[in-house]
Amino acid sequence: MQAEPTVYIVDPDQTTCDAMAATLAVNGVRVETYSTVQALLIDYVPARPGCLLLNIALPGMSDIEPLSRFIVEVGDCFLVLVVSQLADLSGLANISAGAIDVLRKPVDPDALRESVSSALERDAAIRTRMTRKQEFRKQIDSLTAREREVLDLVIDGKPTKSIAAELGSSFHTVRNQRASILRKLNVENSIDLVRMVTSIHDH
Repeated sequence: MQAEPTVYIVDPDQTTCDAMAATLAVNGVRVETYSTVQALLIDYVPARPGCLLLNIALPGMSDIEPLSRFIVEVGDCFLVLVVSQLADLSGLANISAGAIDVLRKPVDPDALRESVSSALERDAAIRTRMTRKQEFRKQIDSLTAREREVLDLVIDGKPTKSIAAELGSSFHTVRNQRASILRKLNVENSIDLVRMVTSIHDH
């Protein structure tokens, strides 16, 4: 069972943290607030679903370096930036490039809820796909050595007759092996099989 999503809010102004947390709490969103990135790094759990809501305070942003490293390390967690109306993001190119949204202060409550909802939905979708890929890898590991050979040739787009000739097997043997592969990998046909195998090699 997947853990409850968490929105991590980082803002040096506790009043702002409390206001955003209250806005999100209306929709039953779990929130944890921090005054600095360093404080967040102590508690952050990458495996927990959710998103980051970070206030980039300019000028004099002393957290840029650790924040940049953090964004690289937790690329699986979606980022929403909260910045002042006059903030120039050109100096934060690496960070802003990783954000799915930028909210300007004062933050509109509806915009905040919509942005966070979008981030959580995207995070959940990606984690679901990752779980499916992990399960599929385990299913592939359950194949016999010969089934792995057949699978590789199926992925190459070769028909059953050609696979049989290449492996020195009978047509019926390869056909049965293909059926076994589909059954073990829980896919309906070769098209779905190729799509799934290709997807686990993405990124």
